Amino acid sequence: MKAFEYHRPHTVSEAVELLSRHQYEARILAGGQSLLNMMKWRLAAPSVLVDANRLAELSSIRREDSAVRIGAMARYRDLPSGVPESCGAIHDAVAVIADFQVRNLGTLGGSCCQADPFGDMPNVVVALGAEMTASSVRGERQISVDNFFLGPLQTTLEPDEMLCAIRLPLGAARTGSAYEKFSWREGDFAIVSVAAAIGLDSAGSAVSSRIVIGGLGLGPVRLGRTEEMIIGADKGADVIKAAADQASREVHPEDDRIYGSARYKRELVRTLTAKALARAWNRAENHKGSATR
Repeated sequence: MKAFEYHRPHTVSEAVELLSRHQYEARILAGGQSLLNMMKWRLAAPSVLVDANRLAELSSIRREDSAVRIGAMARYRDLPSGVPESCGAIHDAVAVIADFQVRNLGTLGGSCCQADPFGDMPNVVVALGAEMTASSVRGERQISVDNFFLGPLQTTLEPDEMLCAIRLPLGAARTGSAYEKFSWREGDFAIVSVAAAIGLDSAGSAVSSRIVIGGLGLGPVRLGRTEEMIIGADKGADVIKAAADQASREVHPEDDRIYGSARYKRELVRTLTAKALARAWNRAENHKGSATR
């Protein structure tokens, strides 16, 4: 591991000042579950580490009108008790993330900034339509999650910015979401994962949908055509099957000696999309407001 300077600021202002001073040479240390391993393997070699673990202001989870604001340093372990069950995909993902140590130390903001294409949380926050709050010496910037992830291990954050919060909208009655993943062993990175979110009108027809694929090495990918065919539909086995079939056609995975053939991965997309969509639809039908799943 390359030698580096270590800073542990007490405020966000101090942290962004350090980022402003060091720019590309600096990295934020959140839970450290990914960055420290990358440094050990010499895949990352920052000259400056800015430890965000004393920034208590970034650890809170609180309700704000029709949304829940999650500080970027909120640990996975804190999400189930702090995030309403109406955000079902968050609860699903926390349950299958790695192991106890990672869930105890890892942070939602760190996962989003790492943008690991095989991670769990990036496609979940995309499916939930999150808004990301970044800070720098210039002030705060709000970023739609649809514009936040640029590709594997890449986000739209500038080198002098840090992610401070993730804001999840809480839908009115009849919204639901779910997350499904397939990995070889429990807690492993996903070979394929699917996050689905759906909103229904009073008659039970879909008025909104977001279907996001992860784990194919590309980062979170929304399936626009699949989403479009769900809008206006009523729940039924044929609708869910048709959406799952479309999802498998909409992805373009590559053959892989480790994780399997492209055909195998498309079948995983088909199966997981059907499961995630069915569960999200069930939750939407049973959802009475922003406080329940």
